Amino acid sequence: MKQVLQKDWTRDQGLDNAIVEIIAGQGRRETGGKWTRPDLVIIAVRTFAHLPGRFLDVITVEVKPQLDILGIYEAAAHSRVATRSFLMFPAPKSTEGREEEVVERLISEARRFNVGVIQFQKVHDYDSWETLWEPRRNEPNPEDLDGFLGAQLPQAARDLLRMWVR
Repeated sequence: MKQVLQKDWTRDQGLDNAIVEIIAGQGRRETGGKWTRPDLVIIAVRTFAHLPGRFLDVITVEVKPQLDILGIYEAAAHSRVATRSFLMFPAPKSTEGREEEVVERLISEARRFNVGVIQFQKVHDYDSWETLWEPRRNEPNPEDLDGFLGAQLPQAARDLLRMWVR
């Protein structure tokens, strides 16, 4: 998933030179409490032709191995430190009955909490990914965001980010 996000998804999102890091596997290290650590984080600094300055994008991705409404709430918790948050999960095998109802409820909650939703058939095949809901940009508190980046990113990613924002 990290490779597909780095190669294909960031390109489609207009994020050049993005950093994609898996931050879920940090063991029992204290990171701020329940639901404070997404599975992946994507960081990019963008400039625009007609706007002054640089714009930092911090996108969190929560990945669930199956359709799970709790993933929306977990991704929503990440919006405290993200410009956009997404939930990703494999597409249900069936689109009839209960699975369809759960997907509809999930999208309803995603809209309510401003969380993006992406489902995929095959995680390694970007052409099988489908965005079911695209969130609006969020502006997190700079102090919270800086603390998150300092606590979650590996040193090499922090060094690269510092270079980008200077």
